[in-house]
This record gives sequence, C-alpha cells and structure tokens, in this order.
Amino acid sequence: MLTSKRFYHGFIPPVFDLLSIFAPKLLRIFDNSGCVEIFSHTCLAWERIYVCRADENLESAREYFIGKDQSDTTGSQITQLTNSRFIVTGGNLEYPCLVAGPYEVARSTLVLFLDTASIAEKPLMTYGRYWHSVAVVGHYVYVIGGEDPSTGWPVRSVERYDTMVEKWATISSEFDSYARATSSITCNARHILTFGGEDDEGECSESTLIRRFDHLKPMGGWLVMRLDNPKSCRYSYGLMHLCSSSAPEEANNILVFGGISNDGWEGDSMAI
Repeated sequence: MLTSKRFYHGFIPPVFDLLSIFAPKLLRIFDNSGCVEIFSHTCLAWERIYVCRADENLESAREYFIGKDQSDTTGSQITQLTNSRFIVTGGNLEYPCLVAGPYEVARSTLVLFLDTASIAEKPLMTYGRYWHSVAVVGHYVYVIGGEDPSTGWPVRSVERYDTMVEKWATISSEFDSYARATSSITCNARHILTFGGEDDEGECSESTLIRRFDHLKPMGGWLVMRLDNPKSCRYSYGLMHLCSSSAPEEANNILVFGGISNDGWEGDSMAI
C-alpha cells in the first residue's frame, strides 16, 4: 500500500507506456519559473535545468523570473515524447511556466528539448484549459478535459495534436461532465484509459469511472466502465503500468494510486 502523499497528478507525468523505446523520466515544473526539475534515480534527488527559447539569452530569461512567486506547481501538463523531448500543454494565466514573457498560457503548446535546454512555442489549442490529462499514442498527443481558467467550468472537449505536421484537431466525441482533473494512460498503443475526475461543483462521481477511447476509431466515442470496488471515487490519480517483470497474471494491469476524494487526499493504491 502507498501512503506517501507526494505521489499525485501534479508531480508526475500521467503516461508510462511499456511500449515506449525510451526510458521514462520524472519531471516537474513550477509556476513563474524558467526551470525544469528532473528526478535522478542515481542521486535520489531532483536536479534543476534552466531552459529558454532558442533565440533568447539564458541569463536574460532567468532574470525575467526573479522575484516571482514560484512556490506552487503549474496547471500545465508535461508529457514525454522521446528520450529528450517533452510537450507542455495548457495552464492558468496566474501560473505560467518556462516562457520568459507574456504568452497565451491556457491554449499554449510548448515543446521542451532537454538535450539543448530549450523550448519552442507551437500552434495553440482551440480551447484553453488546465488540470487536464494527456495521453500519447504514436505521434499523436491527446489532451482530455480540464478546466477553463477564464470561467472555472470543466472543458469537455478533446483535442489531438499531430507532432509530425504540428497541427491540432478537435475530436468529435466530447468527454462527460467529470472532465476536470482526470488522469489518462495509454494501453496497447491503441486505447486511452481515463480515470476519475470531478464535475463543475467539485464533486467526484458516485462510482469510480473509467472511460476508454479507441485511437483507431476516433468517431466511436468513449466507452464508460465503472470499477466495482469499495474505494472512494477521486480525481488526480497517479497511473502507471505494472512492470513487465511482474507476475504473469498482472502483466496487463495498471497501478492506480493516490488521488483526491470528496474527503481529501488519499494515499492507497490498487491494481486493475
């Protein structure tokens, strides 16, 4: 059983795909900050890397953030694409990150290159959002649900970014009302499983929701499943595939841990 409260959606990438050909990295970003922190498995500590746009001076970019409140995590989501390339989507205007200067935070798409410590701004999403979830299937990045920072209402749209042509497209199948602070993971290089979430009143559903989306059948909508278990329903789960070295009966299982229920933070875990 996991009891540490430090494992939650704001600090870890929501996708750990066993089919990836790169080693997953743990990254975190903070508001009003031009740095990325990477967890070192060797030192068991967070290591800081400062980044800037390719046409900027790093020292000037760092000076931009001096004196700004950097005490909290940002509502943007950071997701790994390759060994050294990450995508950062959305966010709240009050909690910008990485870009030294004004930018359209809620609709933003930033690509982070660790090997060059640089970022690049890409085409904007159609809908602004933060506290959304992200899943990667092949060269497509799916951005699911979230909250509109300008209204405070859940965003039910799903958008897909093609990293090859660098374009966004809105998926016709909308998400359900529990669209804020979901957690998503990719399975079998085809399906996206999205867990939990809360509605416009900040409430979790009466039963644990799992929704499955078929990447190969984008017009087919979301298949809703309900977990039959006594655990409280919640949002901001942490998700990861169980290691390939697990027992054979657990080879296709997903570890679901942490999260926030209507009663507050939870520290347990379950395999499904």
